[in-house]
Amino acid sequence: MELVENQVFYHIQRRVQWNDAPFWKVGETHFVGKEKNPFFKLFDYAFPPPDAALGHYMKLVRELTFEEVRKDFFPSFPSRTRCLWVVPDNNDTLEYWWKELNVDGYEKVLLKLSLTGKIFKANQQHLALNQTFSLDFMRQKAFRYWSGTSGENPNETEILFEGFSNVLSVEKNPS
Repeated sequence: MELVENQVFYHIQRRVQWNDAPFWKVGETHFVGKEKNPFFKLFDYAFPPPDAALGHYMKLVRELTFEEVRKDFFPSFPSRTRCLWVVPDNNDTLEYWWKELNVDGYEKVLLKLSLTGKIFKANQQHLALNQTFSLDFMRQKAFRYWSGTSGENPNETEILFEGFSNVLSVEKNPS
């Protein structure tokens, strides 16, 4: 984890079925870290169709397990339940996440932000749910995630942020 002050990062804000909050506007300042983020709020209100229930509840178990490990061993780190996911000022990484976070039929914007607060860089490969796991194995994956072990592709690194976010610009895509 590291502290940042007035550093530029990007955030891909999406208007999807689980997040209909208005897009942020230039000049706005938002404090991130007190309330659940839209991704985690999904688990409070969403009732998945039967064919999607298993994946939905596997994600919930993963998130609760990762949060348990963070609270127990890394309590000063940004929480996945309250963070804002941000991207560094790097074209390859922006392109990767722009494509990765695409949801057909939903609008998204690229926010250029000035951040002051704390960030944590993690390997998102530890989040994979390509098979079922015991809770003990999931805790091991969570510990590796919070330990900051690197992955194969640096563009896949996710960055969690908590603190003050000032919107510098709003763009429709990273190009």
